[in-house]
Amino acid sequence: ITTTTDTTRLYRTIVQFMRSMFDLDFATLMLLEDDKKQLTICDTVGFPESMIGTFSLVQGQGLSTHVVRTRFPAVVVDFQTEARFEVPPVVTRNNIRSALCVPMMIADEVFGVLIGHTLQKRIFTPEDTTLFQNMGNLAAIAIKNALGMHLLRKARDEWEMTFNAVPDLIMIIDRRCRAMRINRAMAEALAVQGAEAEGLHCYELMG
Repeated sequence: ITTTTDTTRLYRTIVQFMRSMFDLDFATLMLLEDDKKQLTICDTVGFPESMIGTFSLVQGQGLSTHVVRTRFPAVVVDFQTEARFEVPPVVTRNNIRSALCVPMMIADEVFGVLIGHTLQKRIFTPEDTTLFQNMGNLAAIAIKNALGMHLLRKARDEWEMTFNAVPDLIMIIDRRCRAMRINRAMAEALAVQGAEAEGLHCYELMG
């Protein structure tokens, strides 16, 4: 999960590993929205692909929001006798019996949850819970890094567009008066490609 900053690939790698590692029928990754009021599925294996990005839960619905509220891992041995929260219809429709869910934590902040479901009644061990929680924390770091890289690339691309859209002639030089960057207007005025100017002294370009 540290080898890619492509969030789509990252989410799928995490849920596939969850499903294989814990022998789950359903493995799902949900992240908190910016308003911190709902969890949305970012990827899932087992549930329909159509739920990705469209299925959300608000406080009181499902094991996932219970875990966000308590900030601790939680297990459901049998959804048929669950009374701590409202069981979502999707659980009943799919005849799901048991589940393990952990909060994805960064420092003291809940970032999202990892949740695994099984069709057969299952008692998850403390060792399962500890391993699942460790995975959730590592996944949170990897996802936050990937999202941070996405924002950096977006900011860089927006800066590049603005830099090249300015009609004024702009040259960025270093302490030795060598061109580091020129914008499109300057390149056209000098009749050079932007990359050709990099590293040349400004007097070479302007002369």
